[in-house]
Amino acid sequence: MKDINEQNNLKEYSDIDLKIESPLAWIILNRPQKLNAITPRMIMEIEDALNKLRDNSDVKVIIFMGSGEKAFSAGADIALLKEADDASIRHNLTTRLSEVLMLIEKYPKPIIAAIRGYALGGGLELALACDFRLASENSIIGLPEINLGLLPAGGGMQRLIKNVGIARAKEIAMLGELIDCNEAKRVGLITKILSNDNFVEEVKKFALKIAELPQLALKAIKLSILAESEPPYFSGQILESFVFELLIASRDSKERINAFLEQRNK
Repeated sequence: MKDINEQNNLKEYSDIDLKIESPLAWIILNRPQKLNAITPRMIMEIEDALNKLRDNSDVKVIIFMGSGEKAFSAGADIALLKEADDASIRHNLTTRLSEVLMLIEKYPKPIIAAIRGYALGGGLELALACDFRLASENSIIGLPEINLGLLPAGGGMQRLIKNVGIARAKEIAMLGELIDCNEAKRVGLITKILSNDNFVEEVKKFALKIAELPQLALKAIKLSILAESEPPYFSGQILESFVFELLIASRDSKERINAFLEQRNK
C-alpha cells in the first residue's frame, strides 16, 4: 500500500496515517497505545486529509480504520477531558468533532468505517457518520458517556436514532450499553460482519465493489438521502454540543472522569 504522502507531498500526520491504494484511500486512526482515542489534533488531521482527498480523482472510496486489532476508536481521550479548560473542550471535542463528522456525512465520495475491536463514544459517532460500517467478529460498540456524566456530543444520538429508532437509542445511550457485532447488525448499526482473520482483505473487497459503481449516481443518492433528515438533525447536533458544555463543567462529571482515570491507572 503506497503512502499518499509520498505521492502528493502532503504533510506528515501524527494521530492518523493517510495511505492510498487507488482507487481507495485509507485514513487510519493511529494511536494504538491509547486504543486510538480521539484528540483535537486527530480531528484536525482527519479534516485536513478529507479536504485533500476531495479533488483527488484517483480516489473513489475512503476507508476509516483503527491502528491495531484492539480498537477502531475507544472515543475521546478521557485524560484530555480532565486537563482541558471549558472553552477548549467545547471547541475541540464538541463543536470541531461535530463539524468534521458532518463533513464526513456530506462528503461527495462513499466512506466506510472498518471496525475492529472497540468503537465507543466518539469512535462510534465517527463510524455512524460514515456510509457503511463493516465490523469484525470481535467488535464491541456503544455510547458509554453516561458513565462519565456526559452525553455523545458529535451528533451521535441523532445518527443513532436514525439507525435504530428512539426506543433502542434510549437503551444504548441512557444505559451506556455495549453490544457485540451480532446485536449491532440485528438492530441496523452494522452493515456487514466480516471474519477476524481476513478482515482487511474483506474490507478492501467491499470497497472495490463500491468503487466500480457510477460515482456521480452514488453521490446523488447519498446526498438525496441526507437531505431528507437534515433540518431537525442539524438542530439536534447543536443541542448536543450545548448540553455537553453544561455537563462537562458539573461536579458529577468531574468526579466521574477523575474516578475513571484513577481506576485505569491502578
